[in-house]
Amino acid sequence: CAGGATADCHIPVTRNLVKGRKILLTIHGLAGGHSGAEIHKGGANASVLLGRALYMLTKEMDFTLLSVEGGLKDNAIPKEAVASLLIKEEDIPNFGVVVTDSNGFITEFQEKPAIKAVYADGCFECKKQLMLMRAGKFDADILEGMCCVGGCINGPASIEQSLKTKVRMNKENAVKPKITVSESVEYWDFSKVDMHREK
Repeated sequence: CAGGATADCHIPVTRNLVKGRKILLTIHGLAGGHSGAEIHKGGANASVLLGRALYMLTKEMDFTLLSVEGGLKDNAIPKEAVASLLIKEEDIPNFGVVVTDSNGFITEFQEKPAIKAVYADGCFECKKQLMLMRAGKFDADILEGMCCVGGCINGPASIEQSLKTKVRMNKENAVKPKITVSESVEYWDFSKVDMHREK
């Protein structure tokens, strides 16, 4: 990744034979994102949160760290991290209390920053917004550009008037208002729709 660096760390360890119960401490369900393009959004880093949780745990009890891992790519904000611990049987009840109390350090990530989007209607508007990006004056996080004015229903493959298409699509979408895009494709069978026109 441009601007990134890879480091190999060699940490001396002493291996001992220990007894206890093996427990997995996992941080998951985070948004993640690109470490360069989305770092300004303040999203939580699973590896950092796991490190904080382990540090808080050291203040309350003794445990053996068997393994720790998190993150998949150099340029991605880790959205999941897991540590394998060995804890004494007598510390198991206290472990749950400590982990529950440690949720306090996640509160700084609970408020998600607002994401601003700009909609460009038509090729000329798309070009205008792209030029603003190039000049560093694009005042938004996301650009949704539609080359066809009014969206896909006004595209070159349209087979009916856009107003009629809009009314029909609104009726179809009302059947399942919370349906996802992939579910919509499965629900409405387009396998027999021929997009080729006869001359």
